[in-house]
Amino acid sequence: MKYLETLKQQAAQKKEQEQQVQRELTDKQSFFNQSVKPAYRKMLLYVYDLIQQLNYLNPDIKHTYHLPKDNGKFLNFKQSNYSVSVEKEEGDDFFLRFECEGSFPIILQKENERDMLLLKDYLWKHKLTFKCVEQMEKHKFSRVLFTITPLVIIEFKFTANAKTNKIDIDVVNFEELGRKEYSLPPESITGVFLDEFAKYLLREAHQVELPPRYVLPNKYRQEIKRQIQEKDIAEFDDWLNSIDGKVSAGAENQGLLKKVLGFWKK
Repeated sequence: MKYLETLKQQAAQKKEQEQQVQRELTDKQSFFNQSVKPAYRKMLLYVYDLIQQLNYLNPDIKHTYHLPKDNGKFLNFKQSNYSVSVEKEEGDDFFLRFECEGSFPIILQKENERDMLLLKDYLWKHKLTFKCVEQMEKHKFSRVLFTITPLVIIEFKFTANAKTNKIDIDVVNFEELGRKEYSLPPESITGVFLDEFAKYLLREAHQVELPPRYVLPNKYRQEIKRQIQEKDIAEFDDWLNSIDGKVSAGAENQGLLKKVLGFWKK
């Protein structure tokens, strides 16, 4: 009978574990319905009301975007044309979209195919429209002229996340060209926060701090930094060895350069 009793105890423990998991799921769903969803709706209604006023007032908001690798900048683009869309009536996400528009197209020239392809990929990635004309000389690539439409599409996606019980905000092309991801606890969606968030959207002085959705623990950051530093020093040593007699670099100089390299990696 002892063996049977052991099995009964194991079954009881398993049942208790399953019931505990179910209780946790129920509590999580209850928190989502009672806290996350109301905070999400509060934000949706506030943003919707906000853009009605912005589209009517059309405030003079300007922003400058910088292109990478000294490719210039989109200077003083005007922010306007706000809209809110909900993909599903009872869904858990909505979108805020608006534009920053300049007066003249941006003209860029690239003189090799690699730079041409890199710029194309960058513009496509950031939803920028453009035309490009390749010029040939003696049947070989000579250069390409890019004409970039002076229009940046900005998007905020707000999601009531049932898995994390937070409000996720995905931001595209707002402060700079690119994507950023944030998460907020529902209790942070207060009237004060929403007013500060409106100032943030209007690029005014504000007190909004959006916490990043994914944060790499410091111990992993330090380990990655150490590995990169070791890799760079090893590659530097290989380079010194490869040039051998062409460059005179003694052990003392190598040690100094390693220290300099380590300093810049800190």
